[in-house]
Amino acid sequence: ALSILQPVLKSMHLLQPLFVMFVILSPAVLAADRGADDFPGIETLMSPTELQATGVGTLSGAQLRHLNAWLISYTAKDAPALIQNNAEIKTVQNKPVSSRIVGTFKGWRGKTQVTLENGEVWQQRHNGKWIVSLENPEIVIDKNLLGFYEMTFVESGKAVGVKRVE
Repeated sequence: ALSILQPVLKSMHLLQPLFVMFVILSPAVLAADRGADDFPGIETLMSPTELQATGVGTLSGAQLRHLNAWLISYTAKDAPALIQNNAEIKTVQNKPVSSRIVGTFKGWRGKTQVTLENGEVWQQRHNGKWIVSLENPEIVIDKNLLGFYEMTFVESGKAVGVKRVE
């Protein structure tokens, strides 16, 4: 009976490293798949113009899944160090935001939130009121000397402390 099992046992011995790799890698693969399901996807994060300019819009579904899995891993592992140490990134982070508030702006009333044309949502940092009615006002958001953000209305020069919430 042992002679009959010998070839089976020998082939199992050859498959053992593959089995061990499968057991070790399966949780990571499953976690990456779950993360990719929750992740909005680069195709959602990029504008149609960016998708076309980069060629991302021409990728197959499988290529997009692989790219999104890589992006999740990169963001979690490598991006934090790059954000802290890269001069180009710091330049972009410190660049003022120029945009417009979407729709009618009725002024500040405490913790007022505004949505900008670029999709960002900003909230007033301090109490205070400024009653006004403006249509799609142009604004600039920049860091002040203490490193806090201020939103300045281009037309009036009026400024208020803000923080980004989305």
